[in-house]
Amino acid sequence: MLNVLIVDDDKLTRKGLIASMPWDKYEMKIVGEAGNGIAALEFLEKTQVDLVLSDLEMPLMSGLEFIQKAQARYPRLKFAVLTVHSDFDYIQQALRLGAIDYIAKVQFDQENFDSILSRLSQRVRKPANKKSSVF
Repeated sequence: MLNVLIVDDDKLTRKGLIASMPWDKYEMKIVGEAGNGIAALEFLEKTQVDLVLSDLEMPLMSGLEFIQKAQARYPRLKFAVLTVHSDFDYIQQALRLGAIDYIAKVQFDQENFDSILSRLSQRVRKPANKKSSVF
């Protein structure tokens, strides 16, 4: 079972994600939620988390800053970013920080939930140092 933390300053977005997505089907469990990066870092100190879904634009600490700090403290932690941004430069920054995926909030609907969770599950569970041999 993968432990998941949802980080978004919009409470309705957090509650909607938690209630709507088929987490169990992909052996994922929501272990917590946070409204900003500071609260999320405090949560990570107390709870084992495998995957964080984080908004990029939040008060107190941006999602990019949160990912950077959390990644330094918890190098095995995986991140997917939630964004309303269509500016690829902003998304690219998150990917460079180690995010395994980005999810556009405008694309949330029942049809996409399965494909989103399937993709995230595969990327989190993929062996970290799997190298392809070239001979």
